Amino acid sequence: MASLQEQYEWSVDVINTLNTIGSEVNYSANRYGSLIESLAEGGYPKEMLDQLILMNVDFQREVDQLKIMIMDDHAEYMNNQRQAIADAMD
Repeated sequence: MASLQEQYEWSVDVINTLNTIGSEVNYSANRYGSLIESLAEGGYPKEMLDQLILMNVDFQREVDQLKIMIMDDHAEYMNNQRQAIADAMD
């Protein structure tokens, strides 16, 4: 079993990685939004723009849901690890 320090460092790495992914997704979504605006200015058909906007929103929502799911699973895993350590110390 890894030491508490190792588990903590690993946990921080997981959370930092998720936050980095979230930032990258937001950046990409913003760039995608800028592209959609540019397409609109260029006369792109409204129905196609609407579809692109919905796809962008859906993508962001799915990534957010995945991030929440991973964070929840990670929190449960870490709680189980803490409990196992506490039980072993009793």
